Amino acid sequence: MRREEDIRRTLREISQSLSRFNSRLTELENRLNQNSSLIMEERKIPDFQGSLGGRSFSTNRSGGIEKVIRIPVCDVCGEALAERFSICKNCGKKLCSNCAIHFSGQKVCLDCLKQQLPLSKRSFKVLLALANGMESLREISQIVQVKREDVEECLEELQSLELIGEKGLSIFSRIYVADKGLEAISAYTKVFEGEADVRMLKDKLGWGFENG
Repeated sequence: MRREEDIRRTLREISQSLSRFNSRLTELENRLNQNSSLIMEERKIPDFQGSLGGRSFSTNRSGGIEKVIRIPVCDVCGEALAERFSICKNCGKKLCSNCAIHFSGQKVCLDCLKQQLPLSKRSFKVLLALANGMESLREISQIVQVKREDVEECLEELQSLELIGEKGLSIFSRIYVADKGLEAISAYTKVFEGEADVRMLKDKLGWGFENG
């Protein structure tokens, strides 16, 4: 409890310091704008990875004042960030809406998703078929277009990741997709939705990407 209080106090102090610093910059900017003898130039540049943007002032070669605005960018794709963006809960990367992946109640980047849930595209396709109600290995093999033994390997992978389970005994048993498996489908749909073979499979299954 004491450690959490110390962390909260430190964060408040950092926030207050940044607020004071921003106020002083605003004051300086207003003074420079009022002084007509100074030349104010403005330049926008992408900020460094992990930084949240900011502004600074410097003197250029002609003796005028140059204001540099650092634009925060997505740490994955490099696109400029909108006012609202996500932070990866694992590594802290800034993420735009296209690069943020929702998994297990959190927003994560692709690298962290693969660390948490290393799911191959082939197993993802088998998981889609199972979620569509297919149980026969032959039927899954045909629609996913992989060998039967490959389907068996995928089933072992999915079971080891706890994405699927088995109900019943012996010949009466059946495979079902667990809640974690449905979360995996939602997350990895965003990863693989641009792949032609995945889109073709979803069309065959009648599973639109809006359902993923």
